[in-house]
Amino acid sequence: MVKVRLWGEAMEINRIADYLEISPRVKVKQRSDGYKDRGTSDYERVYMEIELEESATEIINRIKGGKQ
Repeated sequence: MVKVRLWGEAMEINRIADYLEISPRVKVKQRSDGYKDRGTSDYERVYMEIELEESATEIINRIKGGKQ
C-alpha cells in the first residue's frame, strides 16, 4: 500500500484522483475530501491510499512479454 498526496488546483487533482479510481490496475483503498491550503492559495490537497492490482513481477513479465 502506498500513501499519495495530490496537491494542486482542485479540478486537476480531482481529475487525477478520479482516473486512479477507475484505473483497472490500481486499487484505491481510501480517498480524502479536498483540503484547502492556508492563506490565499488556490491549491488543495487530496490524500489517497492505493495498491497495485498486480505484483511487480507480474508487471515486469507483462511488459517484457508484450502482454496487456
